[in-house]
Amino acid sequence: MQLRRRLAALLLAAALAAAASPAAQSTEPPRPPDRRELLTTHGVDPEAEALAAFLEAGFPPGFTVPPTPELKTQIVLSAIQEAGIGGHRALAPLLQRLAIGEPTPGVRSILERDLERQPIGMHDTVRAGFLRLVVRNATVSLGLLGDPASRPALEQVLAAADEPATRLEAAIALAMTGSGAGLSYVVEAAASDDRPLASAAFQAAYYITARNYGVTSVTSDARLDQHRGQLREWAASDAARGFAPSAPDVRRRRAAGPPAPPAPEPDTLRALLRDTRNPFDQQRRIAARNRLIELRAASLAEFRALAQDVLEDVDIRTEALRWYALVESPRELRRAARRLAKDRDAEVAQLAERLAKGE
Repeated sequence: MQLRRRLAALLLAAALAAAASPAAQSTEPPRPPDRRELLTTHGVDPEAEALAAFLEAGFPPGFTVPPTPELKTQIVLSAIQEAGIGGHRALAPLLQRLAIGEPTPGVRSILERDLERQPIGMHDTVRAGFLRLVVRNATVSLGLLGDPASRPALEQVLAAADEPATRLEAAIALAMTGSGAGLSYVVEAAASDDRPLASAAFQAAYYITARNYGVTSVTSDARLDQHRGQLREWAASDAARGFAPSAPDVRRRRAAGPPAPPAPEPDTLRALLRDTRNPFDQQRRIAARNRLIELRAASLAEFRALAQDVLEDVDIRTEALRWYALVESPRELRRAARRLAKDRDAEVAQLAERLAKGE
């Protein structure tokens, strides 16, 4: 009975999705204004002199501030981003001050203006969050400028920033000036039990060194351990001790982003399981689910093997476990789920624990 209910729910979800009108599926939200558009509509010309004046002093006296967006701290972040993306090296000293946590009077004035529109009980949280964003954005822009004179400020961010993500940005930014001073922190962050942080650290390692370990946000803990060992081994090698990043190459890799991981072979069970979670293609999700419904009985052993494979990607493991639960007998399912409830991958363990309880 429970199996029939689960299969009926899957088929109903697929039918409802297929019946949705094409017009409704293609509706997109209005396009938000881009960075330069935000700046120009707020009286800030995206050139060095105007950006510096705005970041130093805020909106000029008597300026009529546009009503949208309501919170103007976004304009500050847009100006900081434009300073780096636009290659305005003359702004490097100003960005250095922002990166080490010394906001200008202009930045403070706009922050205080926004705080007036927030409940007083949220002021400390909003202020701290915004100033962290200022530090991170200034750090990224200093990297884009690539000025070796920014290294002391970036090393200060690397050593003292509150957030690990900002420290990783400082490591990348240092490499974009030709310095490998951030590599030791990248190796340290890659060893973290926090999978998103470890994944970001391996991405930073790729940008800095061109060594692609293929780590993504769904890489399993066991697979991560293998790559951590490889990164530590390289970091301890003579090649790493003599390593100096090529600033142009780091900038090129950072602009292009990390290489896409190899996709599963088409129409394999791995590919179908991943497609059921595709957030961008509804028709692909529906087709994958319908195909898995056709294959479910013949694929029990493969579902179980994928769910139990500690080196498999976590998204595939969890989907395999869900489909395994639809076709396995209750007794065998409870037995397998009890074992997987002790799994290192938290997503697998949590799902297995629920299945072991019959949920």
